[in-house]
Amino acid sequence: MSTFNYIARNPAGKIFSGTIDAPDRRTAAQRLARRGLTPTALANEAAGENALKKAGIPQQSSAPAVEDHPALHKKRAFGPHKTGRSFLEKIYSLMTSGLPAGDAIKLLGQRVNDPALRALCLRVWHDLSEGVPLAGALSRFPEVFATADVRLIEAGEATGTLAPVIKRLLEHIESRETLRSKIIASLLYPICIIALACGVIALFIFFLMPMLQEMMEKLGGEMNVFNKILIALSQVIIYGVPIAVVAAIVGFFATKNWRESEEGRTKTDGWALQIPLIGKILVNVEASRLCSLLATLMENGLNTPDAMRLAERASGNVVQQHRISEARRLISDGASFTNAFRRHDVLPIIDLDIVTVGESTGTLPAAFAQLARSHEKDLDSALNRFIVVLSSVVLGSAVTIVFLCLLSIVMTILSVSQSAGQ
Repeated sequence: MSTFNYIARNPAGKIFSGTIDAPDRRTAAQRLARRGLTPTALANEAAGENALKKAGIPQQSSAPAVEDHPALHKKRAFGPHKTGRSFLEKIYSLMTSGLPAGDAIKLLGQRVNDPALRALCLRVWHDLSEGVPLAGALSRFPEVFATADVRLIEAGEATGTLAPVIKRLLEHIESRETLRSKIIASLLYPICIIALACGVIALFIFFLMPMLQEMMEKLGGEMNVFNKILIALSQVIIYGVPIAVVAAIVGFFATKNWRESEEGRTKTDGWALQIPLIGKILVNVEASRLCSLLATLMENGLNTPDAMRLAERASGNVVQQHRISEARRLISDGASFTNAFRRHDVLPIIDLDIVTVGESTGTLPAAFAQLARSHEKDLDSALNRFIVVLSSVVLGSAVTIVFLCLLSIVMTILSVSQSAGQ
């Protein structure tokens, strides 16, 4: 005989929780049904403890009450939220040990030591116990879980493949972290160089230049062309930089407010796709996400309209969402993926041949999976090009400015020497 923890509803919709003894899970569900209860979560208590031990989660004697934590309302400026990532990792570990998602979340809320993670688990479990789906519960924490990630979880719930979707999501988060680290490492060197160049320029403009000007005036010499360029540059820095900073701040907040409107969001998302280098990156991100999601959904038997609808909602670009929506309508009316995608520019033209082959051979999910891998490689190449171009511009500018400063110093010393010799 085993003990099962359960959360169940009666015909009036009231929630009940407790434990029930039964030889197996099926018998426990039947006994609850005889009581007029429909279980929403039912887990073997011993299995839950074993899963927690396997996942390396410490045990506590009792479950804390539902609580909140400030970290759940603080969005990270860069990279995924630490609490959200930890939540997904632990939930996936428990699910692969045999626990349903709801039971795993409940047990985590009772056992974890991290206050923010415990608060998140308890609040999500509270929503689940009231009939809210997991994606709906997570969507209430926009600072912790990105909208696109929540849509992927929604797709996993719809297809019954939540664990594989969470695994794919964790892999995607890991790749984003790796990419972010790569970008930071690539930019660190040029940033140090430009900072050193700025220090040299500041030293020359605000310390050496006044001394040289005073010396040249006493000796009756003339300023060389490099000195004049640097003096003009100093005036631009002194008066232009503050104005540019203020204009950038005003422009940022104005654009942010404008993006809150439908027109502003549509136009800015459209412009983003057309920016050189950056636009290529965004196109590959959207194409990779779309193809990967469609492959996952269709492999697990979800019908085409629902798969397209979930893919549309997972897109992070309003323009791309509109394109997918229009293509979905055409496909629902009987059009092929190839024609619908070509008409509304959902995927690059070069991808449509693979889609056509997939449709004609009945291997469309595999075709989308192949396209997803292809766009991931293209994304890596586009990012490398962006880093190379940015690094080259930064390094070239820094070297040019430092070289200009050196020439100015040398020419000034020569001019002073000639004046002194006369």
